[in-house]
Amino acid sequence: MEEYIDLYNFIHRHVYIKDNIDVLVITAVREILPKFDITKLQKKLEYYKIKHGYKTHLLILNSWFKRYDNEFKKFKINVVYIDLWLKYTYEKLFLEKLSPVKTEFSYNKKNSFLFLMGKSYRANRIRLFYMLLKNHCIKRNTLYTLRHNAHEKTFDEALNVMQDVIKTRKDLKIFFKKYKKEIDVTYDTTVVNKELHYMGIPYNVDMFLNSNFQIIPETEISTTWITEKTWISIANKMPFMIVSAKNTCAYLESLGFRTFREYMKYPNYDENYADDNYDSILEPVVENVCHWEKNLHKFQDSLEKDVEHNFKIFQDRYLDYLKTEDYICKNYGIDKQFLNNNILGGYPNHYPVKKIA
Repeated sequence: MEEYIDLYNFIHRHVYIKDNIDVLVITAVREILPKFDITKLQKKLEYYKIKHGYKTHLLILNSWFKRYDNEFKKFKINVVYIDLWLKYTYEKLFLEKLSPVKTEFSYNKKNSFLFLMGKSYRANRIRLFYMLLKNHCIKRNTLYTLRHNAHEKTFDEALNVMQDVIKTRKDLKIFFKKYKKEIDVTYDTTVVNKELHYMGIPYNVDMFLNSNFQIIPETEISTTWITEKTWISIANKMPFMIVSAKNTCAYLESLGFRTFREYMKYPNYDENYADDNYDSILEPVVENVCHWEKNLHKFQDSLEKDVEHNFKIFQDRYLDYLKTEDYICKNYGIDKQFLNNNILGGYPNHYPVKKIA
């Protein structure tokens, strides 16, 4: 039998571990830990091994943690890497076939770009949208979603992000009402902590078929967190401009993907962030969007090769996951269904002890 615990809780909180388990599994597959302390992790592993006598341990981590690979080896910490959101996207689209995908890159001068904002109150969404409006990048044929979650907390967050340009709650409500747009009408809602959370699939494939490129405002602008938002775009063979944490493009490139920076006016747009200044992050993005609207057609042949390359890497990394899955199950005696449904499934907090089926 094994016990599985999320990495943040294991390092930073008191956790209960049952005595004499076969393997202690520690996961961090959904997001990163910006202040990751490997020394503290190693000390806790030693402490719990002495106290509870587990036979071995395994860390299942997001690929972002590969930067610590040498330290993991130095401290003899057993680690495997899984891009969980890539796995989720691939399986939903190509195994369960919940939505069709765009099968090839296409450019149409009548098309604009795609900008799915999801929870629009974040800076890389509503403020970027506002800046695109001011620079006349949002046109009648631009495909975007702007919806407002009615929770007061999120409305206050949106107001805080926009406070220097939209002064009052009334003005912000008018802004939402004026520009509200919904192009993706199919929702897959999953109950998370008694709230509805849209996981991106299924979707309306016409969004991709009728767009030349996509702006991807990832979940966080302060931490590198690649979710289904990016993988869905790659699965649909879209050129994209990702708006996330500093050096996110370099991280994706380290995984083998192309980020289309060579076609941008400001190819280093995500390398020089001032953390306390949203506009320093977003202004080069706006410039790049304007540049692409005028010039993307010049790069059609190269873009076609790039999106095919990305799709191939996407497929290859899913095949790598299957090999990792086999390795985990064979070497640590974990049932495959249990791995997928329990250890990798759901939203980790602190999991109870469970027996292998």
